[in-house]
Amino acid sequence: MKYLKDESSTGKYSEDVTESLEVAIQCLEQAFNVVASNTSTELDCGRSLLDIFTDVVKTPESGDAEQLKLKGNELMKDGSYQEAVDSYTKAIEIDPNNAIFFSNRAAAYTKLGRHEDAIHDCKTAVRLNPQFSRAYGRMGLAQMNKEQYEDARQSYKKALSLDPENSGYAQNLELVEQKIAEKKRSTTPPASGGLDLGSLLSNPAVMDMARNFMQSPQMQQMFSGLAGGLGQGGPSGNGGQNEGPSQPGVNMQDIFGQFQNAAQQLRQDNPELIEQFRSQFQGENPGEDSQKEK
Repeated sequence: MKYLKDESSTGKYSEDVTESLEVAIQCLEQAFNVVASNTSTELDCGRSLLDIFTDVVKTPESGDAEQLKLKGNELMKDGSYQEAVDSYTKAIEIDPNNAIFFSNRAAAYTKLGRHEDAIHDCKTAVRLNPQFSRAYGRMGLAQMNKEQYEDARQSYKKALSLDPENSGYAQNLELVEQKIAEKKRSTTPPASGGLDLGSLLSNPAVMDMARNFMQSPQMQQMFSGLAGGLGQGGPSGNGGQNEGPSQPGVNMQDIFGQFQNAAQQLRQDNPELIEQFRSQFQGENPGEDSQKEK
């Protein structure tokens, strides 16, 4: 009120402005229940409002914030990332409402592998300036580095919506989409109920097992008997009605016995491979048959 009263008495304002100043003084008197004529004795602190404002806003370091940012930028170019962080931090201490300072420090944090700190600074930057596309882009990069692909996708989409012509954001968004698709494929069980047949057939150990299985004496004997039985009109013991005299054939119980013997031998020779088969078949419900031995 003292400042306004002094201004109104200078004579440098028009009559309308002077009247407005007087109205402002009256409003302040009513709002704070004080009288302007008493401010010199009751409320006077010995300094003018302009002096107080200058001391608070124009501190000796206030002009250095931009220089500290520029110094940080140069340190980034030189690869001195920790020194750049320190420089940006000093700039933030002077001006904590500058989104650019936080965004630049986030870039330095990313170079140091401090991705969580980078994300935090980017969130502060976009809170201060919701239209700051670069902060969203840098946040997306830090989230990618932490494999937070869904969050990174949202960040790059926002960055691209604010800067549609930025090809870097578009390329990174495409890369994130690929990472999400790869992760989904790796965590989705095969449609065959958990059995990844292609993976098994491409396993050299599986192919060696199959080759040895087919070349085993038991299998040779079984197929020889099977071929002989089919040549005589079909396997015996199958309930069919064969015309003519009975011929020696293949007993199905013998075939099953041969398979059981071969399977038992494989279990003894390669238990790890048998366990791999078991886990493939039980892929969708792990542990469901863990108590069953077949």
